[in-house]
Amino acid sequence: MWIAGFFWTRGREIFFSKAIASLCVGRRNSRRGAVGRQGFVMTLEEYQAQVAREKRAALLEAALVQFTEDGYSRASLDRIAKRAGISSATLYKHFQTKDQLFGAVTEKIWAEGASLDLPAPAIGDARAGLLQLAREYAAFLRRPLIVPFFRMIIAEVERAPELGQELYLRGKKPWLDRVTAYLAAEHEVGHLHVPDTAMAARQLAGMINDMVFWPRFLVKDLIVTDEDAERVAVEAVATLIARHAPM
Repeated sequence: MWIAGFFWTRGREIFFSKAIASLCVGRRNSRRGAVGRQGFVMTLEEYQAQVAREKRAALLEAALVQFTEDGYSRASLDRIAKRAGISSATLYKHFQTKDQLFGAVTEKIWAEGASLDLPAPAIGDARAGLLQLAREYAAFLRRPLIVPFFRMIIAEVERAPELGQELYLRGKKPWLDRVTAYLAAEHEVGHLHVPDTAMAARQLAGMINDMVFWPRFLVKDLIVTDEDAERVAVEAVATLIARHAPM
């Protein structure tokens, strides 16, 4: 009996040791040879942080779809949690209110489309720098859920004007600030003559909006191709540079 008990105890120790170790092993990279066949070891804190990031990302994706389908006022945090495949308690650990979640969704869709984490364009080639910024904005406007998301904002803004403000402050304003700062730098070194950089930034946005966003907003299933978007960006930048050539 004591022999059987020994092997039972020893086997249980091995089982739990392997289970604990498996929690600390990160996902293997699917690309052969990228991290080696053995994967890499994570601490428990790193593993928990990774799980938290994945759950937050799932929440934001689910919330974007739910807000678009139901509108802001009718969207339920419980339904968002269910769509994301997590518990409501976990949702509230990340976002205490629907306003917080909406703000994070707005920030997410803009950052993914406009690449806000990219470095500022280099000063010295105004055409190339402005074209980078114009392409970022056009890419944002062409994201699949952008049009229904904006329709939802417009439908809700009378009852909840803070939604429009949230979209502007977290979304469009950071991009406009980048364009304004870039134009000011090119003006300072004499490559462009832009006395009103804020106005010029809005003019660039307006030219892109009018060709890439509003037709799709008003005409269902209208497609703006990659070639269309590139042409709009190039022509908008050319127009802005022609208007603000050095004197």
